Amino acid sequence: GELRKTKFDYVFNLHRHFNSGLVTSLMHSKVKAGFKQNPLSGFYTHKADHLIPHYTSEKKDVFWHEVQRNLQLIQLVDPQYKISNNMKDYRPELPLQPKHFEKVAKYKTKEYFVVAPASVWYTKAWSESKYRELTLELSKKGKVIFIGAPGDKELCDRIRLDIPDTENLCGELNLLDSAALMQDALRVFVNDSAPLHLASCVNARTTAIFCSTVPAFGYIPLALDSVVVDVGETLSCRPCGLHGYKACPLGHFKCSLDIEVSRVLQTI
Repeated sequence: GELRKTKFDYVFNLHRHFNSGLVTSLMHSKVKAGFKQNPLSGFYTHKADHLIPHYTSEKKDVFWHEVQRNLQLIQLVDPQYKISNNMKDYRPELPLQPKHFEKVAKYKTKEYFVVAPASVWYTKAWSESKYRELTLELSKKGKVIFIGAPGDKELCDRIRLDIPDTENLCGELNLLDSAALMQDALRVFVNDSAPLHLASCVNARTTAIFCSTVPAFGYIPLALDSVVVDVGETLSCRPCGLHGYKACPLGHFKCSLDIEVSRVLQTI
């Protein structure tokens, strides 16, 4: 009702869900752009395909990031707008303020790493035992700081148990505080999950560990110094789904367990 009080020039809907399609359909605008995969896209004036993966060559060696997929909607309205195939041209930014850096300044008194080991989806997270091995090695090079939601605190406490020079800040920092902490880290270690994108927003040095999902889905880090570590194309069962599962469908979880800690350490 509030949105219908305003006549908008353009409406862009980046989601493919019914709810956002309904809101878009009811808004007052001559231009409504969104993806064909939305169940209410029939009410849009401009529509584009949302493809996962979105390959840009027959060789399937170049794919678009989600940011580039979204920019298609601008291109629909302005055909002169060109989308670069270099996804790192579109690194997002966050409006960090002095208060966010002040909040984390006390943790930056020495060189440190940031580790975000949790994920809503079990199969998208590198295994707990591997993160513990990684933490043991990282602690020899600098302080290791864990971040995450309040519900991740127990996991991080288990990973860092009896390992010196580590700290668990799960639940103590908001999203912008966490990004401010990541910005000056020696390196940030994340799964294919939300912290990955926070790291991109502050151009943090990032190692992203992909287990059941694959880079071609289009959600890899956009920081200039970033790298993805995965098992490669050695598993016929990978990817097993777009978002992951609460457990490995085949029970072996090789997409996580076969990623060696030494390979992750080499990205420092």
